[in-house]
Amino acid sequence: NRDIEVQGGANITAGTIQAVGTITGPVPGNSGALPIRDPFARLDLNPPTPCAAAPTDILVRGTQTLTLAPGVHCDNFLVRGNSTLQLQPGEHWFMGNIEFRGNARLRGDDVVLIFGLNERFDFGGRADVELTARRTGPFAGFLIATTRNNTQTFAITSDRVRELLGTIYIPEAHLLIRTTGSVAQDSAWSVIVAETITMRDDPVLVINTGYAGSGVPVPTGVGPSA
Repeated sequence: NRDIEVQGGANITAGTIQAVGTITGPVPGNSGALPIRDPFARLDLNPPTPCAAAPTDILVRGTQTLTLAPGVHCDNFLVRGNSTLQLQPGEHWFMGNIEFRGNARLRGDDVVLIFGLNERFDFGGRADVELTARRTGPFAGFLIATTRNNTQTFAITSDRVRELLGTIYIPEAHLLIRTTGSVAQDSAWSVIVAETITMRDDPVLVINTGYAGSGVPVPTGVGPSA
């Protein structure tokens, strides 16, 4: 980490806690760690084809199920009620936002969600999210990624975002977790690379390290190391 700030009765528990900059609050960690270079700086995050027009809104509601094949998605997806957005295995470039409300579900196994310059996800309401990262190809091990110029806020405010298995790479963007429940607790392992991670309203963010046997490879440069 660069800087760590813990306030208001919050806490961090880990095997090792280190910060390049400062640690503020009751954290049993060490400041002054050596910085590392971005291990994914050469990763090409450009979509294979551009979108011809500005995104329009696609509303998924009621008990609908919308299944998306991999590829470039040029619209905003607003998922409501008890509906489901199902992602087929592969690379999904979102050139619009995806927003969940109510009891909507997001499912995807062997997928990566890549967001454009100004796009983001918003897992709100009581959205039920279960995602596992790509197992093969150039994005093996990646679950969510965005361009290095994206400064949006990716928000998790639902208490049912249970599985985010893989690497979340949003290096200049912000991850906001604002809920009273646990997040990512069913993930065998998770890696988060973000400009900031902010947690409010008593959430529990679980970063597991069950790399072996997960079925999802860990990208070189993060995770287990000799």
